[in-house]
Amino acid sequence: MGKYSIRQSVKHDIVPLRDSFQFNYGKATVRLDPNGTYTLMANGSEYSEYVNSARRAYQYKPTVQKLSEKMRDAYDQQTFDFTHLNYRLSPSRSKVSIENTLDKLVLQKYTNKPFAVKQPTKAEIRAELEYEASQLYFKTFGKNTKQIEEYVNAHLHDALDQRLKTWQELSDYHDAIQAQNAEKQNLIYFKEYTDKKEELENILSGPTRFVDAEIRKRLSDIHLPFDIELDYAYSKQQKRLDVEIEVPTTIPIPFQKATMLASGKVSIKNKTAKEQDADFKLCIYGIPYYIASKFFDVSTNIETISVTVWSEGKKTGLIWVEFPRDDFNDLVKRNRQFDPVFYITIGENYSPLTGTSHSSRVLNSQRTVFLKMIAGIKGITVDTGSALKTASSSKSSRSSSANTSSSSPGKISVVDNGDLNPDPFHLTVSDATLLSSFVNDPELEKEVQNAMWAGDDTVPIHPKYGDTCKFPCLI
Repeated sequence: MGKYSIRQSVKHDIVPLRDSFQFNYGKATVRLDPNGTYTLMANGSEYSEYVNSARRAYQYKPTVQKLSEKMRDAYDQQTFDFTHLNYRLSPSRSKVSIENTLDKLVLQKYTNKPFAVKQPTKAEIRAELEYEASQLYFKTFGKNTKQIEEYVNAHLHDALDQRLKTWQELSDYHDAIQAQNAEKQNLIYFKEYTDKKEELENILSGPTRFVDAEIRKRLSDIHLPFDIELDYAYSKQQKRLDVEIEVPTTIPIPFQKATMLASGKVSIKNKTAKEQDADFKLCIYGIPYYIASKFFDVSTNIETISVTVWSEGKKTGLIWVEFPRDDFNDLVKRNRQFDPVFYITIGENYSPLTGTSHSSRVLNSQRTVFLKMIAGIKGITVDTGSALKTASSSKSSRSSSANTSSSSPGKISVVDNGDLNPDPFHLTVSDATLLSSFVNDPELEKEVQNAMWAGDDTVPIHPKYGDTCKFPCLI
């Protein structure tokens, strides 16, 4: 569907911190830089004679601890942005909720505003004429009742007719304006109704053009702390969306951490290799959840989303996950603060991660083996070009028998590709190690160990693994 570049939009820089307090000899300021270096100044100078007095002040330690905690939180947040992508998930709308909204959808109608001017009455006109006559025939002494009555009788009929005619003209003009407003507004209401109805129907049915447009809209809502390249393939008939993500060769996950000391100060030091590896796994394993949550809400017709994460240039497959819609929503509703490494796969055909060594091998799978594994889980012919092609061509692949053995769910039907795997009965040590993690074969494990001890580049593979390898689960 076209590759899209999504640039980094989440970034928390570590900045120097400072805070001040008053002591007996003036104002003291504590500064803490991102390297964990503290500087104390008295009255604006770190060389002041009162620096030691400021250090002995009772406010000094609480100020240092407050700055230390802020610096620790800043470092934690920096890592958090990479390792807790699954904390920003939201469940998608259900088919039932969309259908209910569609059923309750009502076409609005414009309501005419009433004419605010009251229709004049004979009594009101008579009262106005009587007042007018009293001003014309005013007498200081005596009464002018007869003259007023004659004046009213002479003008009442014409005045009432004229006022009613004027009122009617204004009322007709008001009604004409309301009719024009109703026509315009009802057209707007009708368009809004038909657009909303069409949108809800499209969400339910998932036509390709609609899904493509909605996905492109939602790309701007993907906020990550690193750049990615995204590609996808949607099948309305198969009710699935296959997404490919390329991440940078080096993801800029912070390599330093902040630790609080007993003194109240903070220590900035490099993370251990084990901690960096754990952060990397949490980051990579969180990406499929984050991407799936953005796209499941596009259409209820999308019942399955698979997410493939590659290193830059698709040289190395990092992870492939397939999410069933209902199971994904159930997990997100239950707990958004789950461990993505443990719940990386959902459903009967998948097993949760339990061992770091096992996951480490998965995170370093060579391209060809990676694609074969994906194909094997789906029970289709492997396509070494792209995981999207592997997914989208599954229907035709199942009916093709050229260069393949018979396929069944849970097995890989391998297409012999000489340039990528010149010897079908030998694998590199890393690929054989990967294979051994998915099959319970003590002989294969022993062959791998012997090859590693001997420093060999390849491992001899039993002919039973030459064409069809049984992989119960990817992760």
